[in-house]
Amino acid sequence: MLFSSTLGIATFILYQQTRNSETIAKNSETQALVSSSEGLFASNRRLDALVEAIKAKKRLQKLGESNTNLAPQVENALQQAVYGTDEYNRFSGHTAAVLAVDVSPDSSLIASASVDQTIKLWRRDGTLVATLKGHTGAVRAVDFSPDGQTLASAGEDGTIKLWQLDGKLLVTLKGHTGSLWGVAFSPDGKFLASSSFDRTVKIWQRDGKLLRTFQGYKMGFWRVAFSPDGNIVAAASVDKTVKLWQRDGTGWQNAKSLQTLIGHASWVVGVAFSPDGQTIASASEDKTVKLWQRDSSNGSYRQYKTLIGHSAGIWGVAWSPDGQTIASASLDKTVKLWNIDGTELRTLRGHSASVWGVAFSPDSSFLASAGAENVVRLWQSENPFQKSIIAHQSGIWSIAITPDSSTIATASHENTAKLWSRQGKLLKTFTESKTVVFDVSFSKDGKLIALAAYDDTVKLKKRDGTSGSPSSLGGVKGKGEGGKVLNPLPFPLAPFPSPHPAFLGWQTTSVATYKVPFGKLLAGVLSPNGQAIAMANVDKIIHVWLRDRPAPQILKGHQAEVWQVVFSPDSRFIGSASGDNTAKLWTLDGKLLRTFVGHSATVWRVAFSPDGKMLATGSGDNTVKLWTLDGKLLKTFIGHSAAIWGVAFSPDGKMLASGSVDGTVKLWKLDGTEITTLRGHTAAIRQIAISPDGSFLASGGDDNTLIFWNLQRILHLDALNYGCKLVQDYLKTNTAVEKGSSSLCDRSQN
Repeated sequence: MLFSSTLGIATFILYQQTRNSETIAKNSETQALVSSSEGLFASNRRLDALVEAIKAKKRLQKLGESNTNLAPQVENALQQAVYGTDEYNRFSGHTAAVLAVDVSPDSSLIASASVDQTIKLWRRDGTLVATLKGHTGAVRAVDFSPDGQTLASAGEDGTIKLWQLDGKLLVTLKGHTGSLWGVAFSPDGKFLASSSFDRTVKIWQRDGKLLRTFQGYKMGFWRVAFSPDGNIVAAASVDKTVKLWQRDGTGWQNAKSLQTLIGHASWVVGVAFSPDGQTIASASEDKTVKLWQRDSSNGSYRQYKTLIGHSAGIWGVAWSPDGQTIASASLDKTVKLWNIDGTELRTLRGHSASVWGVAFSPDSSFLASAGAENVVRLWQSENPFQKSIIAHQSGIWSIAITPDSSTIATASHENTAKLWSRQGKLLKTFTESKTVVFDVSFSKDGKLIALAAYDDTVKLKKRDGTSGSPSSLGGVKGKGEGGKVLNPLPFPLAPFPSPHPAFLGWQTTSVATYKVPFGKLLAGVLSPNGQAIAMANVDKIIHVWLRDRPAPQILKGHQAEVWQVVFSPDSRFIGSASGDNTAKLWTLDGKLLRTFVGHSATVWRVAFSPDGKMLATGSGDNTVKLWTLDGKLLKTFIGHSAAIWGVAFSPDGKMLASGSVDGTVKLWKLDGTEITTLRGHTAAIRQIAISPDGSFLASGGDDNTLIFWNLQRILHLDALNYGCKLVQDYLKTNTAVEKGSSSLCDRSQN
């Protein structure tokens, strides 16, 4: 009996040891998947990172046990991949570089052309429909007919081929004596244009009849495009130009040269007309895209913008269906998206070799890109969680949002402050000719904007059409160093795009200039009620200009530089952050109410809660602290790995956001629970702000990037479900996916 009991205990112990060993092994496997996901994400293989994160989440679920250490790591890896993954499908099947890609008019098919001498037709889910064989050289260009029933291809064998979508060859057009690099259907589908290294561009009827040859040029041509009205053909040339020809009333037989666009410093490789025909985009080996705008008076095109950002030659360019976005494909392995006003929006990274071509889907839902690593990649046309803009040429130091949440202001270490729509369009630029604008703020009614500059002034401007004399707005006319009333300055809106409707009234008039009597200005903000300006400087001093006062109120008490000043929501108090490791609370007349002591390094940021009853501070000690106004420490938020340079409350006061030098934004509950981490910046974050309607968070950093984070989507996200929906086509159709992963997101597995 004793022997049996002893044996039973030994068996149980052995069972427990075995079970523990298995659990440890499974945890190690899950940890390895998390590490793999993080590594892939960092190396811009983000679709693969998402798949690995989904695997980790699924494996953790199967363990059936909570792991307090591992669960947060898995969730963070999954959220990071979901927020940052733009690529969602990948077509593998070509045996050599993919040189061109096009999307059918109904967005259901993608055609890819390759050095392997084939064209492949794919459904948008990645299913291979057909492989078109017939060319005897690399296929350099493909184009769907406007009715979507025919595909044209052009290759190094000097021929153009027209195909049915089932793969049947309809006709071969012969006439060029050199390699073909471009082919395009006319908008009505009756004609084709082809461009060749034989130094000619030809116009053909669809049945193969040659109508016109443009010749006599010294160098060959790359891509070719028709204007939307079908009257102009543009061709990109090795001679660094774009050449335009226009047909006359009798047709293409008597077409004549219209214009040569000169401006690029190297081969022009790509060319595309905007959907309205008013702008031509040209891509070049000189690493730029140039935009050429049509002159309505004579029909000629003039250079309008140069898009600079790629680090290698650009071989593909395409317009979004709405004509507001340009995509550029580069040998630097990236695709960049640009607003028509010239603003760089975002960079799509994931290709491991040169990108030779890019196309938007006509339904605007995705982009397709052609890679030299033998693949086609599909990308979301819009990231649903974040929208990024290269807003300035140096780090973004200040962000402010209008009360109606429609407009975002940014300031940088440049001589400009800029206003943006929440869709990311540049609306207005304020320019100072001789100084840097580094701080910007709005009044609560949105009628006033204050710009702080390194000439130690804060300039107050009002929107035209609003009431507000210098006296009623806090200016002091002709008194001392501050209060000098300036003459109105014109700030015309940029010609592209049309102003956001909510911003049409924002022509501005200068109201007053406030200057600190001494010391170097570090911060300058306008009170919510528009009646005061607070200014902080390196001499440990805060100056407060109040209406009807000829000189500022001086606030003394800090023992080091004052890095930030903010007004309480009711404009009655001022919070200050200092290099003396403290924050302070003041009345406007200079009375020190409270000193907040607890940080072990410089306090960089301070923010009032929406109800004005709490204060949050961000410090160089990598923490955020939450205080009552009487100085009681409520909570310390620990999680960042570097200094905190941005702090903001949600409008309902239930959430706190922090932005850090570690390049992340964290969202917190007020009890210190971390909600999520937002990763998108590639350098230190200097400022954050949450819109008054709570719909988005804006962050700006030393990577010159402004990111709008969609809080409604982020806070209501089921990361696993979303991630699976994003990659399900890729897992099912891509031949390079491991067999064990193809069912990863099946419903039976969820």
